[in-house]
Amino acid sequence: MALRIGSAIWFFGTLFMAGYFFHSWFKIRACVRMASMEEYLLEDRAVRIYRCGEIETPFLFGVMHPRICVPSSMDRKELPYIVRHEMAHRRRGDHLVKPLSFFLLSVHWFNPLIWVAFKMLCRDMELACDEMVIRDMKGKDRKAYARALLNSSVWKEKAATCPVAFGELSVKERVRNILNYRKPT
Repeated sequence: MALRIGSAIWFFGTLFMAGYFFHSWFKIRACVRMASMEEYLLEDRAVRIYRCGEIETPFLFGVMHPRICVPSSMDRKELPYIVRHEMAHRRRGDHLVKPLSFFLLSVHWFNPLIWVAFKMLCRDMELACDEMVIRDMKGKDRKAYARALLNSSVWKEKAATCPVAFGELSVKERVRNILNYRKPT
């Protein structure tokens, strides 16, 4: 009897998490479909970005053909830094890893260590992309990147558990790392 009740609780918890994933996916997809696409020239290479008025922070969305989505209100001076950051996510394959890790979280939702691991994975993804972007930057450019990060950050915890987009997590720690970055020898 206890096994049957526990199985039912686990099943409905997993179903709830899967529902949350698909709700988030279709909600963001609807925003992205309404976005206006523009070509952005980054280091002699055209990159497609999608401007959307209904989003608060830039992110990479999609699995097969990930799109860089930015808020319509984003300042053009900050765009190169944001595009580089989102391109780093794409090169690293984070757009594949994050949904897969959320699937594992959905199956093991009852385990608090999996929640901690998911949050740390998301944080580490952001830190790794920051390092890829700032690796060859000078101090002035790193400050501009940190400013762009601060201006585009969302101060809500919902970004921490959004399964399909890369929200801005642990902004204070990231800015500190950017400003104190020393290139490895």
